[in-house]
Amino acid sequence: MKFKKLASLLIAGAMVFSMAMPAFALTTLGETTQAGGSANASASAGSNQPSDLARSLQFTGTTNVPTINVDMVTDAAIILNPYGLTVTVGGEEKTDPFLTETIIITNHSNCPIAVSGSFTPAITGNVKLVANAAAADTGKAEALADKNVFLGVAIGNVTSEDAEIDFTATTGDYRTKVKGAKAVTNFGTWQPKTGTGSYDKTKSGFYPLTAADTAVKFGDADDSQSSKLPYYLGVGDENPTYMGLRVFGLCEKFVNEAWTASDTVSVALAMTLMPNSN
Repeated sequence: MKFKKLASLLIAGAMVFSMAMPAFALTTLGETTQAGGSANASASAGSNQPSDLARSLQFTGTTNVPTINVDMVTDAAIILNPYGLTVTVGGEEKTDPFLTETIIITNHSNCPIAVSGSFTPAITGNVKLVANAAAADTGKAEALADKNVFLGVAIGNVTSEDAEIDFTATTGDYRTKVKGAKAVTNFGTWQPKTGTGSYDKTKSGFYPLTAADTAVKFGDADDSQSSKLPYYLGVGDENPTYMGLRVFGLCEKFVNEAWTASDTVSVALAMTLMPNSN
């Protein structure tokens, strides 16, 4: 009898104990199964990572490049006028011995532009290029054996599409101005009529062209002159930015042999435009 009571008490205690145990779950990467329940049917046998939960991601690369949009003429005139004839240039009548116009480069790009390149002079007929302006304008009545021409290019940033690169450091007629400006080789003594102040020689310059068919580099293309850095045009997509260049020169009028239409000079500009982050 005592044994039956004891057995009944043990059974009742076991039932109370089992009812008092909290339920618990098995969790596998977001899957929940009750104790004693079956795992997700899609899970591989013996695996803790069901195959339907695998994920992948592909990163696709792109490069955002600027739009380079620069306007400039592709042809311009150099007129030798040794006898001082009246010539119409830019709507004006002139008698200067060497006639050219300012060329404007307009930047509409959506990023700054670094500009570098080279000028290459060429001659025809009996023209001889000389290294300084005085040699092309001796002022002497006696005739020279050679048809001397002094040639150079001024280039720099300007403030508008109407700007003109001209002389400001010297006074007098064209011949006097050219010879005076040749006394310096950087652009510091040159400035556009519409500009303010002198040019910074590290960004602008005057380049004498003294040997036919020989390129004279400017900007960072010229590795022989550390001070000649690239020329920069600022962002121009909303408000255009400008650079100007002009060929200057002189020709000797007192020569043994008369000047003819076959005696000419020309300059080829090769320019590289590179996007720049400055």
